[in-house]
Amino acid sequence: MSRQDSADAAEPRFHRFNDPDAFVAAMPLSEQRFQIGRIRDYSGSIMSANIGSFRVSRGEATIGAAMRGGIGPRCTFIIVAIPGTERVLDRHGSPYGTMYHPTTDDLYRCHGSPHPAAWLGLSIDHDVLTSVTAALSGRDLAPSREAALYTRVPGEALQRLISVGNRIARLAEHTPDRLRHTALSAALNGVLDETLTQCLDGSPTKPDTASARRQRLIMKRLDAIGEKYPDEPLTLTQLCQMTGVNQRTLHLASHQFANMGPVDYLRSFRLTRVRRALTEADPRQTSVGDAAAAFGFWELGRFAAVYRATFGELPSETLRRAR
Repeated sequence: MSRQDSADAAEPRFHRFNDPDAFVAAMPLSEQRFQIGRIRDYSGSIMSANIGSFRVSRGEATIGAAMRGGIGPRCTFIIVAIPGTERVLDRHGSPYGTMYHPTTDDLYRCHGSPHPAAWLGLSIDHDVLTSVTAALSGRDLAPSREAALYTRVPGEALQRLISVGNRIARLAEHTPDRLRHTALSAALNGVLDETLTQCLDGSPTKPDTASARRQRLIMKRLDAIGEKYPDEPLTLTQLCQMTGVNQRTLHLASHQFANMGPVDYLRSFRLTRVRRALTEADPRQTSVGDAAAAFGFWELGRFAAVYRATFGELPSETLRRAR
């Protein structure tokens, strides 16, 4: 099992945010991402640190952000860390105590919520996790790279895992230099090894089914369409033709994964681009109507209402704050 030998390798980071877009942009995700959620009275924080073989991250926000992004090639686990709230991770409701392992070649999606949210993330090389779990439990407990996995974590193991994550976050915020000590990093790595193995050993799991895998493939096609045609309000007929599935199948996949229809899902892409354009525009030379039209919105009254419901402010207010 490999260890980080350099004291500088921990790279502990802790940042606070009052803008959900900045919060989402700082998430340890690759590829595309977007934000849908209210922006007023927002506060959040993100911590990340290399702890031995693990990349540990912890996020907390007063409002749950919606986001999507690539996880990358490492084995990643996401744990919902606040009791009483439920996030939607991909197509599954994930209450407190749920541990989610997304596939490494797909996009992670988390839907927004008006409630506070907190999560703990652990990332480790698949081969290292195989070695660790085999040594500690006598079995290879590393999940398949190709299948999303939902696990209900036993209470004692969950509490210990969240406690260790909270402790690392406090160290990263207040005394980050301590996390650069090789001995402390190694000790924390050992606790994470043991606790993650306990969480995986004997936990009830819900693996992907063939139907879920097909729906994930459909959503990847829909994502690709949104990226390729960011300024075109495509019709449902066009989307069915481009994804190669019928209306019912497309609606089912979109509602399962995004909790909205496919047309509304792609509209979210365009809304985000309008907001970015308004944020970067010169208010003296750009109008809301021009920015909306550039991305296919022609009913300005309806556009303003949807924009406000999505971002918590009118597009004219976004433009007034533009640089």
